[in-house]
Amino acid sequence: MTNPDDDPSDGQTAAETHRYDRDTAEPCSHVVVNAVADALELSPLDLEPLYHHVDPEALDALVDRSLGASVAENTLVGFDFADCRVEVSPVDVRVVTDEGVSSE
Repeated sequence: MTNPDDDPSDGQTAAETHRYDRDTAEPCSHVVVNAVADALELSPLDLEPLYHHVDPEALDALVDRSLGASVAENTLVGFDFADCRVEVSPVDVRVVTDEGVSSE
């Protein structure tokens, strides 16, 4: 699902938020890479490694219920990756695409 966040008529680049429901069978770190690639219309192989921005195992441990941990539904982890803002919860991944987001 894609929702414009900003009005492009104000002279600034419009940000778009892409929301992806999480399939608990797939590790969160894999969902993030696939969601960002989809939002940017790229192959996941075209992205730099996720571990340059966040520890994938730590991310999975924080938000993946499938690992046996009790995770609160209001848990939210955010970071920049591939010129996008990524927000991960136990139930979804949100990718905000905006040219103003820095991946460094």
